[in-house]
Amino acid sequence: TLNYLEQRGIELHGVKVETKSDAAFKVNEAKSGLGSSAAVTVATVGAVLSLHEIDLTDKKEIEVLHKIAQYSHCTSQGKIGSGFDVAASTYGSIRYSRYSPEFAKINFSQAIASTWDYSITQISLPSFFYAIVANIPNKSTSTTQMVAKVKDFKEKNKVEYSKLIAELNQDNQKAIKCLESLQVKRSEEKLMEFQRWFDSSRTMLKTLGEKCGIEIESNQMTQIISESKKHGAFVASLPG
Repeated sequence: TLNYLEQRGIELHGVKVETKSDAAFKVNEAKSGLGSSAAVTVATVGAVLSLHEIDLTDKKEIEVLHKIAQYSHCTSQGKIGSGFDVAASTYGSIRYSRYSPEFAKINFSQAIASTWDYSITQISLPSFFYAIVANIPNKSTSTTQMVAKVKDFKEKNKVEYSKLIAELNQDNQKAIKCLESLQVKRSEEKLMEFQRWFDSSRTMLKTLGEKCGIEIESNQMTQIISESKKHGAFVASLPG
């Protein structure tokens, strides 16, 4: 962020960053695992830009914030991940399709000056939905290791991988269309349709994990999701 400000010819102020964990993000004193590193990155970039009097009510400046945060977060993670958590931390509740990975590989100045090909549009859960977050104590996952195994499977099984991802994307698109429809009008038919595509997408991710030899959704987690639904959850899924 300081590099970017310097390139714009803005005189730099001294900066000291202090981060704190808000209790709202914790469950029984453990983190919930909901994109905390992305949220901290976006908040820090935004704070430093604001300190230097960058107007973050301006859409163009928000876009700059988003690109700096995406580039920084992606670089620190070894240039992996979709960036959906950074986008959501910047723009709120959205429909998102990721940028081409090439943007994270070019040099920083060029990347920030470029027009990225991500897609972001506002979308919300229906007002009659209530989100509940649960935490599984002492359970965490290495995103880097998981992505490496998915990449390995992709390289060795290109046709099977492409087919699975296309079907997964199709289910996600259908679920989102149902959400958009439910924002306009509550419909039992669209509600059940949303549930169907949401569940199908989740199951497909579990299948992808099994094929890659990783636990995107372990059998234990599947059981917890199943029990949650038996006790009244309309849909349930793991974050990340």
